[in-house]
Formats: sequence, C-alpha cells, structure tokens
Amino acid sequence: MAAIAWGLAVVHLLMTLFTRFPLGLVKVIPFPIHGVVELVVGVVLVFAMPRLLGASLGSPARTFFIGAGAAILAVWALTRYRESPRP
Repeated sequence: MAAIAWGLAVVHLLMTLFTRFPLGLVKVIPFPIHGVVELVVGVVLVFAMPRLLGASLGSPARTFFIGAGAAILAVWALTRYRESPRP
C-alpha cells in the first residue's frame, strides 16, 4: 500500500510540474484537465481505493487514502480550473 501512496505522490508531482499554470515548469497539460484528473483521483481515493486494497474499517491505510482523497476534493472545490484569458 505504501508503494501505491508513493506512486500517487509522484504522479501528482509530475501533473503539477507539467500543468499550464504559474507553478508549472513544462506547461503542457491545460489547467482544466488538471482539475478533471484531481476530481477523478479524489473520488477514487475516497470511495474505491479502500475497497480495492481490502483495507478494513479503522485501518491506517483506509484512513490515509480517505483523508488524502478528501484533501484533494477540498482543493478541487476551492479552485477555479478555467484557463486565464490570453492577452
């Protein structure tokens, strides 16, 4: 389960670095697409990941994935994922 968590962290870092927004370095992924990916990942982490991993109620893995998913969904809800108008 730790490998899955680290894998998700690496994917999230790469998405951030490749997203077309001020903190992105390469700027290839449109910001709205980044938002869609965050929404999907957040929902999967909260509702599907604990079941897919067979994490029992109260297990640290279940708590971690649900907490990470909830945090991602909170960021998604607070962010406006539309591209800035170009001059």
